[in-house]
Amino acid sequence: MDALFEIAGRFVPGHTLQSITPLGNGLINDTYRVDTHRHSFVLQRINHQVFPKPPLIMENLARLQAHLNKSSQTVKLTIPALLSANGQPWVHDAGSGYWRAQAFVADTLSLEAVETPEHARQAGFALGHFHRLCHDLEPASLHDTLPGFHITPEYLQHYRIICAGSNRELRRKTSIAGTLSSNWRPPPIAWNTPNTKVY
Repeated sequence: MDALFEIAGRFVPGHTLQSITPLGNGLINDTYRVDTHRHSFVLQRINHQVFPKPPLIMENLARLQAHLNKSSQTVKLTIPALLSANGQPWVHDAGSGYWRAQAFVADTLSLEAVETPEHARQAGFALGHFHRLCHDLEPASLHDTLPGFHITPEYLQHYRIICAGSNRELRRKTSIAGTLSSNWRPPPIAWNTPNTKVY
């Protein structure tokens, strides 16, 4: 715990740290709420085994934040303010890896699951609005922090290689799945249809 206080203190020099407690149920990064005598903030260790170059994530986040700040949309989307340590939006600790910190958003609720249709509607609205705000953000200006992660054909190719090297019984059991995945095509989507609004 002393190491956590030392790392957290780098983001808020001069503040008295009062407590550090685990926050949320994330499966990838380690997240904590840090309370000081002035305010609270979120401290998060970026899992470098998943994200091999954590600084690129922070550069993406900074670019996204700058882009959103320039938006002229009526409904705004705000990324919690990034805290810096010695001019960088992260702290690198030789023993524990890369850490980042952002302002804590009070009086909010983070849901672990969609429990009602209204929850789903709000999630859809937020995602659609996010896409609208980012429609003019140049993709080439962002780093690919997980190369190959979103390229579905590569997963399918890997699947076929595994099947080809498996025993006959396993190939028989997976042949149907392989055929279905090879023949599957996404259904047609009608854009700009009457009475349809995209937020």
